[in-house]
Amino acid sequence: MAPRYYSISSAPSVHGSRIHVTAVVVRHPTGTKRIHTGLCTGWLARIAASPDHAVACFVRRSAFKLPVRLDAPMLMFGPGTGVAPFRGFLHELRALSRAGELSDEESLRILYYGCRRLDVDSLYHDELLEAHDDRVLSHLHVAESRAVPDTRTYVQHKLREAENAALAATLLLENDDTHIYVCGDARQMAKDVHDALIEAVAAHHRAANPALSESDARVEAESVLAKLAQTGRYQKDVWY
Repeated sequence: MAPRYYSISSAPSVHGSRIHVTAVVVRHPTGTKRIHTGLCTGWLARIAASPDHAVACFVRRSAFKLPVRLDAPMLMFGPGTGVAPFRGFLHELRALSRAGELSDEESLRILYYGCRRLDVDSLYHDELLEAHDDRVLSHLHVAESRAVPDTRTYVQHKLREAENAALAATLLLENDDTHIYVCGDARQMAKDVHDALIEAVAAHHRAANPALSESDARVEAESVLAKLAQTGRYQKDVWY
C-alpha cells in the first residue's frame, strides 16, 4: 500500500516532539449507493479514541518553510485542509513574537483561507483570528464557497478583488523578498490561484505601460512568477 502524505500543521517551538496533521475523513456515496470511506483517513478516525495506538509514520524533508527573513512579505493560499502548514507557520511566528524575536514593525503576511461555510466546516478559524489580532497575520481573507446560494466563491476569487490583486502585484514587483505559498488541490485551486496572480501582475504592468499588449503583459507576468519559483520564493504543497 502506498504511503499517504499529510502536511504538518504544528510547530516544534510550540508543540515540541508532537506532530499534528490535518485531515478530513473521506466519505461519500458510490454509484451503487454504498458509502466509500477513505482507507487511511477512515482508519485514523477509528483509532482516534485509542491514544496509545501505534501509527507507523515518517517525516519527509520539505522546502515548504518560513522565509529566512521573518519580516518578508508572505502570500499564503490554503483552502480546506490546505491551511495545515500555515497553522504551523502562525504558531511558530506567534511564539517568536512572544519571545521578542520578531520585528516590531508589522509585516505583510496575507492568508487566503476557504471553506464551504464558517459555521459548518471551517478549520482553526479561532486560531486564525487570534493570529490576526496579534498582528502576526496582517490580512485574513476567507472565501465561503457555499455561503450564498447558487454562488461559488473560492480563494482565487478573493485574490481577484481589485484591492487584493493590486496589493499582491505590488508585493511581487516591488519587494525582492516576497514569498508565495500554495497548499491544497493541484487540479483546480493551485492552477486558478496561479492564473489570478498572473492576471494581477499583468494588470499592474499594463497600468504602468498602457502601450503594452495584454499578451505581452501576461508573458512578463509569467516570467516574474517563474523567477520566484526558481529562487524558492514560490512554493507549492499540492495533491491530486
